[in-house]
Amino acid sequence: MTEPTKNMKPDENTMEFSDPYTIHHSDHTGLILASKPLDGNNYGQWSRAMSMGLSAKNKIGFIDGTITAPSSKDAKYAAWKRCNDMVTLWIVNSVHSDIANSIMYTESAAAVWNDLKDRFSQSSDSRIYQIRQEIVENRQGQLSVSSYYTKMKALWDELASCHDPLTCTCAGLKELAEREEKERVMQFLMGLNDSYSTIRGSILMMNPLPDTRRVHGLILQHERQMDVASRRDLGMNSHAMQVQRTPAPPSFNKQSSNTYSRKSLKCTFCDGDGHLVDHCYYIIGFPEGHKWHGKNVKPKNKRSTVNNVEAINAAATTKSNASDCPMFTTEEYNQIIAMLRNGNGQPLANATGQKDMHVIPIIHPAHGSNSHDPTTSTLGLHHMVLDSPHTAVPISQTNLEPSSPPTPILISPADTPLADRSPEPIPSSISLLQPSAPPISHQAPLRHSTRLTKPPAHFKDYVAHHSTLLTPTEAPSRSMSSTRHPLHRYVSYSCLSPGYQCFISHISHLVEPTTYEQACQDPHWIAAMQAELTALEDNKTWSFVPLPPGQRPIGCKWVFKLKYRSDGTLERYKARLVAKGFTQREGIDYKETFAPVAKLITVRCLLTVAVVRDWPLHQMDVQNAFLHGELQEEVYMLPPPGCCRQGENVVCRLHKSLYGLKQASRSWFREFSSAIRTIGFCQSKADYSLFTQVKGTSLTIILLYVDDMVITGNNEAEIKNLKAFLSSQFRIKDLGTLKYFLGVEVARSKAGITICQRKYTLDILEEAGLLGAKPTKVPMEADLVLTHAGSSSLHEPARYRRLVGKLIYLTITRPEIAYTVNTLSQFMQDPQRHHLDAAYRLLRYLKGAPGQGLMFSSQSELHLIGYCDADWARCPITRRSVTGYCIFLGNSLVSWKSKKQVTVARSSAEAEYRSMAAATCELSWLRYLLEDLRVKHPQPARLFCDNQAALHIAANPVYHERTKHIEIDCHTVRERIQKGEIKTSYVRTGEQVADLFTKPLRAPIFHTHLGKLGVIDIHTPT
Repeated sequence: MTEPTKNMKPDENTMEFSDPYTIHHSDHTGLILASKPLDGNNYGQWSRAMSMGLSAKNKIGFIDGTITAPSSKDAKYAAWKRCNDMVTLWIVNSVHSDIANSIMYTESAAAVWNDLKDRFSQSSDSRIYQIRQEIVENRQGQLSVSSYYTKMKALWDELASCHDPLTCTCAGLKELAEREEKERVMQFLMGLNDSYSTIRGSILMMNPLPDTRRVHGLILQHERQMDVASRRDLGMNSHAMQVQRTPAPPSFNKQSSNTYSRKSLKCTFCDGDGHLVDHCYYIIGFPEGHKWHGKNVKPKNKRSTVNNVEAINAAATTKSNASDCPMFTTEEYNQIIAMLRNGNGQPLANATGQKDMHVIPIIHPAHGSNSHDPTTSTLGLHHMVLDSPHTAVPISQTNLEPSSPPTPILISPADTPLADRSPEPIPSSISLLQPSAPPISHQAPLRHSTRLTKPPAHFKDYVAHHSTLLTPTEAPSRSMSSTRHPLHRYVSYSCLSPGYQCFISHISHLVEPTTYEQACQDPHWIAAMQAELTALEDNKTWSFVPLPPGQRPIGCKWVFKLKYRSDGTLERYKARLVAKGFTQREGIDYKETFAPVAKLITVRCLLTVAVVRDWPLHQMDVQNAFLHGELQEEVYMLPPPGCCRQGENVVCRLHKSLYGLKQASRSWFREFSSAIRTIGFCQSKADYSLFTQVKGTSLTIILLYVDDMVITGNNEAEIKNLKAFLSSQFRIKDLGTLKYFLGVEVARSKAGITICQRKYTLDILEEAGLLGAKPTKVPMEADLVLTHAGSSSLHEPARYRRLVGKLIYLTITRPEIAYTVNTLSQFMQDPQRHHLDAAYRLLRYLKGAPGQGLMFSSQSELHLIGYCDADWARCPITRRSVTGYCIFLGNSLVSWKSKKQVTVARSSAEAEYRSMAAATCELSWLRYLLEDLRVKHPQPARLFCDNQAALHIAANPVYHERTKHIEIDCHTVRERIQKGEIKTSYVRTGEQVADLFTKPLRAPIFHTHLGKLGVIDIHTPT
């Protein structure tokens, strides 16, 4: 035999495996390298999988450009062509069929790869932002711990792949890695469900903090322990029964399966030692070879099993809820047992030959009742001994027909979850399997516990929001309430008319979604969004174009609102597409932005005049109001949610204005004002959003607030003509009588009009979790002074800012909280814990009267009265004073303000005088507004002040030398006094209602002034 040559020369046509042109025998055209095909949304994962697969096949050079196509005359061209086609087919096999059709005719694999990259890849920064957002929003939810960890790890790994690896070897790199690992642990723990709060707290207390793999192991172990505990609780569900014990003869059992000392075992059936009831031969039968094998032997001084069970059943039948059932005699019972046994007295065997299956008789009681006593309504035979291999099987009598026979139940240890557990000995275990157990004593019956049950103390400040409007007779009892301060104690609807109760009920129960994802769950909102998109397309609001170089598109979002009719019924679901105008750049995306919006003071004045003169109030809503204005600037917007197309890098070029754009309201207002002027309406000089039309003695008024308008006047025919004109010019909806305007609930009666923000207040309380909080009597403590020092900064300052922003809007009907809200709004930049505590105290005050609001009396006189006050150097940070004033139109409060002065006052008189000047300007403006409303005010407005020095400065010019620095304010007040527009008067400090707007007051004086403001609560319980 020839010895093989050690140095063999390879064939020239044979290529080494390291050569990229080599095709392995496992390579074929149908090979799929990525398990999940490319669908347009998973390019990052797909490209990573394909790159690894091609690298393993040594073909990565065909897509990254390192292996280029040789000349067709080159000897390697055929090999390159073969490998290139192979790689191209691998890519085609790993993409979706729709995408595969678009790349089938591309010549090279590199061109295919680059084409897919250009079409579906995201920029690195965009993808990093998306991954980080997914990590923050990821929650365990219904996932197991392993599934949740796997999802998080995939996001972490993908995020790490977006960054180039660091090459330095300094100590800072190790510290950076440890910090990143710690951040991952925090992210993982934050997304866990609340059931893991205990183990989460334990992990956070560890020093040093373990890594993610160790934390995952600890959480996984905790999850398994909870699963075992829940199964154990299910397996040990049983009820205790009261029995008595009697002496018994010695035991015949010779064996026991327990590992502990047999002397400690005690049978509760025969009172024998050395065995337990589940191995008692009197129950399971005597074994072969025993002298009593096959015989029906009973323990001494024991009755039969049937008689004993009958006795137990008879004792429980007095309170059972089952119907009458026939009883079995002893002979019938023995015959049934004999048939169920295998003929020789042995326990039944199952299909596997197991012989520990027993017959447990269930005997129906002979009598029943309709009692629902939970201690006696269910009668079953339960294993109460923990060392028994059988589970507890409660049998409810309510599930059995009256004529059904006794039901034997076959139970095997293998069928029970506790069969393999090693029990601990229980000295006084009791089992209902004792045939000799005496009947339950009627002298010591089982009873309900008389202990007063209360909900956990840590739930006392939380309550689910009301689902129905409860009258005082329907209010939940103390035992039913989940809080010590239930909401029905502070909100009642019994004093309202039936029609207004219906209206309140409708607006209270419907919930507006806050995100696009929430709205997609409801077909009504989907239809509303589709209608909005249709209107936008019909109006040619935009066109889809590629984004030009150098341009930056703005975002957009959906805003959802419910529109109600005057009777409270739902008029429509309104979905509004809003552009994120806060990202617009001045001079590029917009130039002029000013557009008048109705002042809330004008709204209150209009309501006061209307109720005094008994004018009707109508409300109308403009659909797609902002779509009527043409845009002069070149603005690009991202496609709206639900309208973007996969794989297309297109944006919306806006041709007409859209909600949210800084110039949108100006464009819409220009269109509306131009149209309304054509029919004779004049624009008010005091408030540009107020339009009036005078025809002889007829007066028609329109007040516009963006796309909502209030119409009133003294001529119904003219109002009807105006509605017809508006409907012909714009897409508009008539909502009927004014009931719900800008989140304000309007209730009208013969006594007047009340406005409140009950629903808005309850929504704020619900969001803050304080619906069950204990109310306070005042919004702020009298001696509280808030500063920038005193506690740590909030981890989520946006939460504080959102809350204060909502409270600012609440002040349009709650003047008594104006000072508190003004104080809280001064700490928006860096809110601290004690600032948030003060805000929560204000919410607790609102809990005491959520439906409180203003009353505009129908019997009031239309003349102006003002009160002004100042608290000198109130601010401890800037030492500036606080101005406060309130102005009444007759008996109705229409204007108020609480504001820190812009300069430091050198004396209390100066501070009071500045406050007087501010109130004077407001009174002058209100006089102009009343003229537009055709309200004559010939007499001077009264202005009350509690500072004599300020009154003297206003009336006496000899104080010139002392008032140089406030000369402008002096001239303002003196000029109005000389013209006869105002008249100043002195009021005692105790009667100065403007004190509410300058400082926090104690409860007695606070509520005294509050009553003078005309603040009432029509929802207060009677």
